[in-house]
Amino acid sequence: MDTFYQLSSDDANERALAARDLIHHCFFSDNGLNAKDAAYAITRLLNGLCTGRAASRQGFASCLSSFLRMAYSSSSDGGTLMTILKEDEFTKALLKDGMDDDEGVDGKTPAIVLRQKLLTTTQFIQPEEKGKKGGGDKFGGKMKGMEERDHAFGRLFGILAMVRSGVLGLDEFPSSVRCLVCV
Repeated sequence: MDTFYQLSSDDANERALAARDLIHHCFFSDNGLNAKDAAYAITRLLNGLCTGRAASRQGFASCLSSFLRMAYSSSSDGGTLMTILKEDEFTKALLKDGMDDDEGVDGKTPAIVLRQKLLTTTQFIQPEEKGKKGGGDKFGGKMKGMEERDHAFGRLFGILAMVRSGVLGLDEFPSSVRCLVCV
């Protein structure tokens, strides 16, 4: 989609229009919720947070925050967001591997699933391979300093987007705490 490219624009209006188009496509299509495209969008938005190009982090984080707010507020229990997350391959594997038999899919809240997906997507400290010093990326080499920085900033922007979206339920915290976190 051209929309993801426009989220990296230097022009704030172009980023806002792209975010609006993405949200409209995912939530207000002819059949209502387009869960498959919405799951793809969450993955692309999280990956875009780790991009150092132009204004990518600002555009992707802003869109992610609005997207999550829309998905979470569509139903009182976050069911729409969980419906979207269940379409994602990473989430399917997470729900399958990380559950007890008694827990079931409903035992995980959307916030927990999003947190794990964010942490995995923005991982900047590579796990050590058996028998080798240091870690490696998917190509077998070490992550370079600039890539580590991009992933660390991506994680920070992702956390801020999640907090601003309301998915974490910060309404329960005192206003002084919310002000410190949301600034």
